[in-house]
Amino acid sequence: MVKGTLKYENTVFNAEGDFGLIIIIKPGDNGAINLKSVPLGKCDVAETAYALGQGMRNILNTLAGKNLAKQSIVWNTFVRGMIKYQEGDRK
Repeated sequence: MVKGTLKYENTVFNAEGDFGLIIIIKPGDNGAINLKSVPLGKCDVAETAYALGQGMRNILNTLAGKNLAKQSIVWNTFVRGMIKYQEGDRK
């Protein structure tokens, strides 16, 4: 069992489960992103990938709110960023 607490300003988030993944992201130089992560507990790769996808969906939809035009912009920006990162990764 993994138990975690995330604190930010006046917000505290508590959760527990069989697997936990901590991801800390901060801006880097020239538009890069610095990311550090720590996986903890029992992990199934397929379940973890699915959970990460669901988490990203929740984050992006929260950023956009219920406004469909904003959702379109946020998702478009996210997908373009993934494609740009992957293309840069191959060079």
